[in-house]
Amino acid sequence: MRKSAPALALAVLALILALAACAKPPFAAIAGDWEGAIEIGPTKLPVVFHIAPDGTASLDSPAQGAFGIACTDLALEGTTVRFNVPSVDGAFEGTYDEAAGTIAGTWTQRGVKLPLQLERSRGGIAEAPPRAGEELALDTATGPLHGTLLLPEGTQPFRAAILHAGSGPTDRDGNQLAIGLRSDSLKLLAEGLAAQGIATLRIDKRGIAGSASALKSEADLTVDMLADDLLAWEALLEKRSDIASVALIGHSEGAMIAALAAVRGGADRLVLLSAPGRRFGDIIADQLAAGGAPDELKAASQRIIDALARGEDVADVPKELMALYRPSVQPYMRSLLKYDPQEVVSRVAVPLLIVQGTNDLQIGVADAQRLAEGNPSSEVVIVEGMNHILKAAPPERAANVATYFDADRPLADGLVAKIAEFLNR
Repeated sequence: MRKSAPALALAVLALILALAACAKPPFAAIAGDWEGAIEIGPTKLPVVFHIAPDGTASLDSPAQGAFGIACTDLALEGTTVRFNVPSVDGAFEGTYDEAAGTIAGTWTQRGVKLPLQLERSRGGIAEAPPRAGEELALDTATGPLHGTLLLPEGTQPFRAAILHAGSGPTDRDGNQLAIGLRSDSLKLLAEGLAAQGIATLRIDKRGIAGSASALKSEADLTVDMLADDLLAWEALLEKRSDIASVALIGHSEGAMIAALAAVRGGADRLVLLSAPGRRFGDIIADQLAAGGAPDELKAASQRIIDALARGEDVADVPKELMALYRPSVQPYMRSLLKYDPQEVVSRVAVPLLIVQGTNDLQIGVADAQRLAEGNPSSEVVIVEGMNHILKAAPPERAANVATYFDADRPLADGLVAKIAEFLNR
């Protein structure tokens, strides 16, 4: 799977689960990718287990934002497969069935035993389903960027908005199909706005999905590059006779990128959804503390953040923190850490709407309030019960994250109507 810019809020959760890597004798018989789901009551927690022929193994827990986590004590004895996850007091033991392509067994965590059947992955990276709308391409020096323009019914020209996804390998629809995360949150937002007479362009970021070929190396990516891409998309839309005006809508980390573009360009309006209101280094530190990370891990993370904020490279990265601070992603991190979201929005001169849900596990209402303090003319809407991906969700973590995999679940009540009302003023 192609690596991408860091998913800050989600990746921090992964750090809490980070493990020490292991290397064992060859495991050719079970080498490959294995998928399954841990059932916790009515909730299914998807997991993906990767095994290399040399016995190096890693575990993904997409709903918890944990990707590429190394495993300890991987063993294959006859048909019995075992591995441990010591940081969460977890372990798996199962029986490998070559003919069925399964490893059926038990996940044990803190004394609780749950069934877990892993099946060999057959499809590789999932493809997006067919999309309604017009496929657009934006030529750049390193390759084309791609997006979907969805026009409403009615009389042209239309007001339009460009939707910018959040961090990590999130595509134009709000999904990470390679690891099974599909909420269709941005697709649903586009469809909802179309029903309100507003055109939308939702884009694949440089290096992601349809725009993957436009990024030659992860080390080349910066926040400023993504903001410039957004401005180029805006210019493309403004040339069309069927578009009257262009607003920007940014989700999660994409809100920062949309805000930077709005400061630099001529966007008609700006909407920030589930937007961080603090410096990203502070968000990382707070989420590590909230997740119960060991003191030494928190101290190491702060040391790295401080060095990156000073513009330095960091060679000494603990393996538990490599997912967030690997060398190839440090240029992006440096570009992100230099910005204070509150200061950025203070320079936004166009009408600004800040939308935040009360059941967001990654960003809080306090973030929205801090952004509003930076731009007193902004409008703040708090959506009761809405989570980070813009859907109604309970506050309980497992049930909340289950919505990240439910494309059929509608967006939170009132969200589309409020955004449409703001854009149509």
